Amino acid sequence: MTGLAVTVLLGVLVDVSSGMMSISLIPQYPVIQGSVTLSVTGNTGTIQSFFWYKGSETSSPCHILSYSPHKEIPLTTGQMYNHRLTAFPNGSLLIYNLTSTDQGHYVVRADLEKMVDEAFILLHVYGLSVDTSIQVPIYENTAMDQGASTDSDYTSLQFKSEDIYTALKELPHNELSM
Repeated sequence: MTGLAVTVLLGVLVDVSSGMMSISLIPQYPVIQGSVTLSVTGNTGTIQSFFWYKGSETSSPCHILSYSPHKEIPLTTGQMYNHRLTAFPNGSLLIYNLTSTDQGHYVVRADLEKMVDEAFILLHVYGLSVDTSIQVPIYENTAMDQGASTDSDYTSLQFKSEDIYTALKELPHNELSM
């Protein structure tokens, strides 16, 4: 009976709820040297402060930043902070000039008026951000048919990152592996 009373009391003091707040990526498929916003939605209530972490734990070594919009100096940086990060008053986080080291799990914890909420996301950073050229064989060439190939048996195709991003958006999510 004592355990039940303690559980009920803790539930009244702090409502830790997950599932209402969520994080989405804008754009959905971020690329190296590009930018991504980890957009926080679903907050119910006024944000007193929020905390971002890189990794699956909400501990000091993983702390990116804390933001309290009502304080005189709203931003406090943590051990994982770098100059390419920007926090917004709604809890969202912008990462620009993305690198492969930005990949990984991110956690946001929001202290709201009457509750604490957390949301998690796994960020993948894709390696196609600059114009890309690939060499493809020309199969009509008779030298290729005879087994000998030269540089003239190939042609270059140019792709811009926007074209690749458009193609990525059209792929089913489970087929994406870069």
